[in-house]
Amino acid sequence: MGKITIQSGSVSRPGVSSRRTIDGTVTHKTVRPAQARPVSTAARPIQTKTTKPLTKEDIAARSAVQSVAHMNKTTPEPVKIKKSGTRHIFLALACSAITILLIGGFVMFNIPDISVKVAAMQTGIEATYPTFIPRNYTLSSVYSDANGTVTMDFAGPEDKSFTLTEEKSTWDSTALLNNYVKENFSGNYSTLREQGITIYQDQADAVWVNGGILYHTSAHNTSLTKEQIRNLATSL
Repeated sequence: MGKITIQSGSVSRPGVSSRRTIDGTVTHKTVRPAQARPVSTAARPIQTKTTKPLTKEDIAARSAVQSVAHMNKTTPEPVKIKKSGTRHIFLALACSAITILLIGGFVMFNIPDISVKVAAMQTGIEATYPTFIPRNYTLSSVYSDANGTVTMDFAGPEDKSFTLTEEKSTWDSTALLNNYVKENFSGNYSTLREQGITIYQDQADAVWVNGGILYHTSAHNTSLTKEQIRNLATSL
């Protein structure tokens, strides 16, 4: 018959376990307590990596090192001059020359009008330069006198020329006829009317008034046609 072992709930001393068999015999067994691993209650500090701020000297040194490294890695390529550069220079010079010519032409074209404006300032009248000039005639001189008269001389081919004078006047067409035409023109003068302007023309001379200005043309070695006089009067 086998033995039945009953484990007692009481323990005589630490580390010893008692067992009573069914026949009353008590057996003792030493129990070695399990060795527990020591647990450290101290928390390990969390190590954080701190970065030391860079100084100006550190930044400058690092930039110098990077520049040297970059120079060692890359070699600058030689500058190549494109053929199109010469073309661009040529075009720029050509444009400059054209601009100078245009400016010079503009100034030369407006010199007569500028000269008349200067003479008009000296006399105090609103003298104007005609926009119509008979063919083959050019302005040769502009001058004024103490009487407030602006005179323009025009030279033509074969020693032909004519003079245009402008001066202040309070006359109208009728006063001009009575005070000047009848006294200075021959009886063969003709009367032209264009755009409200009455023009009296003799063989070599023509006179008219417009806007408080008396205009007088006088031809030398030639005579201006009626059409030329009409165009000249309406262009002022």
